[in-house]
Amino acid sequence: MAEPPEPALRLTELSEDEPPGEAQVFSTPEMHIHETRRALALRLFWLVGVIAVLPVLALIFQRWTKFSDADFREVSTLFTPVVALASAAFGFFFGSDQRR
Repeated sequence: MAEPPEPALRLTELSEDEPPGEAQVFSTPEMHIHETRRALALRLFWLVGVIAVLPVLALIFQRWTKFSDADFREVSTLFTPVVALASAAFGFFFGSDQRR
């Protein structure tokens, strides 16, 4: 009876060309916190910008959007708390930044 062919690559022994060095850390907890705060601050900035600009544009193009002065007043009641939230978040972001 014929013997089965020997595998081309036999892994009987492990060897390394170079021993492992010190691990490189690409992210630290401080960097992660900074990136998270940056992302949240940018999203809040865009939210405030959209809530501020869209109603004004709708009022400017009132003829086509049918956006009235009463609608603008209702949107402004939403604008105030969002600006307050964004200001608190921005204050926390810049106030707790420990870089000097």
